[in-house]
Amino acid sequence: MSRPRKQADTYACSVNSIMATRAFARGVAEVRAGRPPDFDRNNWDWEYERGRQWATVAPKDMPLKIGRSLNLAAIQIFLESEIP
Repeated sequence: MSRPRKQADTYACSVNSIMATRAFARGVAEVRAGRPPDFDRNNWDWEYERGRQWATVAPKDMPLKIGRSLNLAAIQIFLESEIP
C-alpha cells in the first residue's frame, strides 16, 4: 500500500497580492491573445492559472490595472467569480 502524497503547502494571501503578480497578468494576456496554456513554463504557478480563469469571466476590454493600481471592478469580478 502506498503512502498518500503530501499536499501543496498553503498560505493566506489577499486578492490584491494575487492579482498584482506578473504570473496573473501573463495568464490574462495569454487568454486574451487566444493562446493555449503554457503549463510547461508555468506548472507550479497558481497565480498564472488564476489569471487565466479570471480572463475567461471578465469582459475582454476590462483592464486589469488602471495606471499602476489594480482596477477595482476587476477585483470585484475576481471575488464574485469565486476563483480559488
